[in-house]
Amino acid sequence: MNHTKLFSLLLAGAMLVPLTGCGDSATVETQPTASETEPAETEYIPTIAETLAEKYADTDYAGHTFRIMGNAPGGFFYNKINDQANEIWYESLTGDIYNDAVYQRNSMTEELLNITIEPQWVSDFDITPQIKKLVTAGDSSVDAALGAMAYHINIAVAGNLYNLHDVNSMELEAEWYDQSIVKNYSYKKDKLYAIAGAYNVFDDYGLPVIFYGKNILTLHDLQDPAELVMEGSWNIDNMMTMSETVAVDLNGDGNMTIDDDSWGFTDNSGGMKHLMEGIGHAITKVDSEGVPYLNCLTPEYLDAAEFVYNRVFASDGTIEVTDNGKLVSVFKEERILFYYELLGCINEFREMESSFSLLPLPKLNEQQEEYVTPVNSVWCTALAIPVTAEDVERTGTILNVLSAYSVDTVNKTLYELILGSKLIREETSLVMLDYVWANKQYCWGNGYSWASAMESIFTSQYNGKSFVMASQLQKQGEKLQTALDKFLQQFEELP
Repeated sequence: MNHTKLFSLLLAGAMLVPLTGCGDSATVETQPTASETEPAETEYIPTIAETLAEKYADTDYAGHTFRIMGNAPGGFFYNKINDQANEIWYESLTGDIYNDAVYQRNSMTEELLNITIEPQWVSDFDITPQIKKLVTAGDSSVDAALGAMAYHINIAVAGNLYNLHDVNSMELEAEWYDQSIVKNYSYKKDKLYAIAGAYNVFDDYGLPVIFYGKNILTLHDLQDPAELVMEGSWNIDNMMTMSETVAVDLNGDGNMTIDDDSWGFTDNSGGMKHLMEGIGHAITKVDSEGVPYLNCLTPEYLDAAEFVYNRVFASDGTIEVTDNGKLVSVFKEERILFYYELLGCINEFREMESSFSLLPLPKLNEQQEEYVTPVNSVWCTALAIPVTAEDVERTGTILNVLSAYSVDTVNKTLYELILGSKLIREETSLVMLDYVWANKQYCWGNGYSWASAMESIFTSQYNGKSFVMASQLQKQGEKLQTALDKFLQQFEELP
């Protein structure tokens, strides 16, 4: 073993201790029993840093420059954090918890494998076109890319990305990869072209939540819905009962508007689809063989959709406003109780004077066993390898080490990064985040071009005066099935 390398990595691992903060679990001290007179011997479990140091002690990539393509700092949706935010690379330690976590993760990987990480920045959402250009030109100058999950999979079908199941060095079953992605996006269980996990944060920032104001609850003498979440009874009916209570014509003109009145449940667009996903009824599901199918054509889906429409979107307590800035302003003015939005938008409320918190999406009813969090596949960033990468196994090793080191660096900053406002003072909010993160759902129809007809059905349903989705799906069902079949057939032809 290279003992100098091992010492350097263990020292770097020790630097990470201050980052563990609020992610640690509390311990409860108990008095020893009479039989516990001798300390029990416990098996030592090595840290991830120690395991990696041992496993890769003899791996030396001779100063290889590892080039990883990604959205430029402050681009993409990174501006929701700040104008320098990114997920790939920072030049030095600055004292910022996320900056320093990324820097330490990268430095440890560079030291262990004898490489230099060099980001290849591109403008907003230009990663997939750039990958296609590389592949067309046979250009091997880029080893890997971090971009939107849906966009990666959309170009994978044309043969632009390497099947990660064929990269033996990546250890896809490891804890540092999101196993929900491995399960849901591995076509027929053995074709996967993008992966997220501990390495990045926008797979978590791309999760929907229900933000809610605390003062408006008190004003209307309502129970804190976080209590309902923990009881397992936070559901659509409870949400709408509260929403209808706070929906008030404040100026008394007989006309409810977002500018002048108080509202219960709001969304900036796509609310029908969002709540359907939250009750476990995504457009697609994956069968036991790993093949996606159209869940939206089942009777169960239509029954649930009719309930959601009648209970939520036919209610006087609900409004959709496409102007997101308007909704943010009204929420800050405490005229909105429940606001559906992606978790990454929490910084919109950083200067909010009154107290607010967050919730998972509501269940359909109390018979629904788990709260479901549908991942926005465009916000969700994921790692991918262009088929032109020079040495795929070397790239897989580097991505594996970066992801593994991220568990105790980047991943442990999430609570502090996401809740870097007055929210961090509320222990209940941390518990709510755990509910949000517990059951992620990935859908092959969320963010994919083949499902555009379904998006238009949702839009027209919201704008309609009665529930018409059943008849629309009857008309569009064959078109949707054909589009999905055509999309999936391309995977059949991939290696």
